[in-house]
Amino acid sequence: MFSFFQFVNSGFPIVTFKERRICLTFVKDVAKAVAGAIASVGDGKTYFIAEEKDYSWRDMYEILALVMNKKITVLKAPDAVFYLAAFVSEKFNALLGRDAVFNRQKAEELLQDAWTCSDENSGNDLNVEFTDFFSGAKITYNWYRENGWL
Repeated sequence: MFSFFQFVNSGFPIVTFKERRICLTFVKDVAKAVAGAIASVGDGKTYFIAEEKDYSWRDMYEILALVMNKKITVLKAPDAVFYLAAFVSEKFNALLGRDAVFNRQKAEELLQDAWTCSDENSGNDLNVEFTDFFSGAKITYNWYRENGWL
């Protein structure tokens, strides 16, 4: 998520021409869900742990811009730009003797059509009320600011 905040902070976040969607989960909700799963151990159920709503990259950027009180211009680029950026990042970081944060594997993950799920029972069964993305982003942004990351 930090990279998405950085893109918004730059004022020029980038999306692909093709709309992609993602479900998001606030870390405290994951902890609550794990605690709920432990409490109901042995029921054999599988759960998807995420807010029920899914977002496009543009949605995410617009929400982050609201949270950060930033004006943004969303740029569109073909998938090849992301693959090229990942390749360059890998080669540049290899020259410096370090691992690339953005690499071809990360580009492949980002360029999936969707990272979405739906499980209306997970919140009820695990006793979790999922944090909406706006609220979670606000908490996260404040933490980044307080700790000097942004």
